[in-house]
Amino acid sequence: MFKKALSPVLASIILASVSLAIGITILMWLSSQSTLSLRETQIETLKAELMSKENLVIIHSEVNGGNLVIYLCNMGYSTILLGPLRIYNSSFNLVLYPTSDYILYYNDTSTEVNGKVSAQVGSLSEFAEKLEIRNLSLIPKEITTYVIEQYFERNQYYRLVYTLPPNVLSGTYTIELWSTAIIYDKLYLIKPHIEVITI
Repeated sequence: MFKKALSPVLASIILASVSLAIGITILMWLSSQSTLSLRETQIETLKAELMSKENLVIIHSEVNGGNLVIYLCNMGYSTILLGPLRIYNSSFNLVLYPTSDYILYYNDTSTEVNGKVSAQVGSLSEFAEKLEIRNLSLIPKEITTYVIEQYFERNQYYRLVYTLPPNVLSGTYTIELWSTAIIYDKLYLIKPHIEVITI
């Protein structure tokens, strides 16, 4: 008639097993969180180190025949990956959405720089914040960058040519050219290089 209750030993074993399972789950979750924050810290440290070694100099910029032409030189201690270009008007309204659709030449030659690197975007939120992109779907999953070597190694400068869109009329514009870096096989923004030009 009466059912026998669980023995105290069996109840203790079940309770210990459940406690152990919950403890292991919490430990695994905590270790994954600390690994993510450690990786983010490493990425930020590497970006800061690259930023300190970088010295991209914009020598001159002009508009020639509907093309924006920027002469630049890498006077830093490391190779630079040249990333997105943006253009603002004098009211700081975005005129040109961030793009990498420009061509980079060696000096004043018609020889295009053949050093290109493509990589997946490392942090969509970083690109959205720094490039002021409101719609994340507009950020490409992969971006191609140009490799700019140090001046003292190649003894040359570079010429960036971008065909301006028709909405860029006469006036004063701010050009923002971003350097990037590949860290853990992903592309991250490093530093903006700014030039003001009057058309």
